[in-house]
Amino acid sequence: MVDDDWKVVKSSVQLLPQTPDERSSFPDVMIVHAGKEVRVSRTHCIDKQGPDESGHYLFYYEYDLYDFTSDRESVRAKSYSDEPDEVSFLGMQREHEHTFLTKRFIASSPLIAAACLYLTSSSKCRFRWLDPDNTEVGYSEMSPCEVHPDAPK
Repeated sequence: MVDDDWKVVKSSVQLLPQTPDERSSFPDVMIVHAGKEVRVSRTHCIDKQGPDESGHYLFYYEYDLYDFTSDRESVRAKSYSDEPDEVSFLGMQREHEHTFLTKRFIASSPLIAAACLYLTSSSKCRFRWLDPDNTEVGYSEMSPCEVHPDAPK
């Protein structure tokens, strides 16, 4: 899905240094939303321990990390491979300061709106955010329509 407010303007490849877990990068994409450029970076990650002698893993998590960056602000989201239609927003960074997202930021941020549009075009339809006020499960549900009324329902 591409509309007048969202379009790909260029791509580039970014290689990330290897870490103890397995990571692979996809080409970065630059999109334009509401007149601002937003860089979308996606990294496929596998965090695991094992296998042991019998071939079992103590843990195995496979997921994609998405970073959406515009000016001096960025938002990170994670989508696990075993739940490909779900994505969770993890937090934001402004001027090198990491913070939790807030309901107010989610509702008013053009960066979140751009991220939601991009992710819905990538077949994501269930959205959550890491909510420090949600002491029961840690995440709260959100609808992309909360931030962008034209997003698919």
